[in-house]
Amino acid sequence: PLPKTDKFSLDKLNLEFETHHNRGEGYWVEAKNYPGLVASGDTPQELREAVLDSILAYFDVPRATARRFNDDLVLKLPDGTNIYPDPKSKYVVKLAWA
Repeated sequence: PLPKTDKFSLDKLNLEFETHHNRGEGYWVEAKNYPGLVASGDTPQELREAVLDSILAYFDVPRATARRFNDDLVLKLPDGTNIYPDPKSKYVVKLAWA
């Protein structure tokens, strides 16, 4: 495994999301303080992964840094549920960037 990096940190971003969910339509989020930072997913876990992917793309994080980024994003849903990173994966290795 690659060593983790401290070049990019979620803690420094002060992210606030407005999360939405409609039955049959899935989940989507909008960042309150970063215009255009949006993500969607069919399940809460898929949404969390899409949010993290969107954050990395929004801030133009280099792929090499993203691969070593410590994934500690906890996504809070409107019903009070917290979606945590997959404990099996310590680092972001799955990137959907084009």
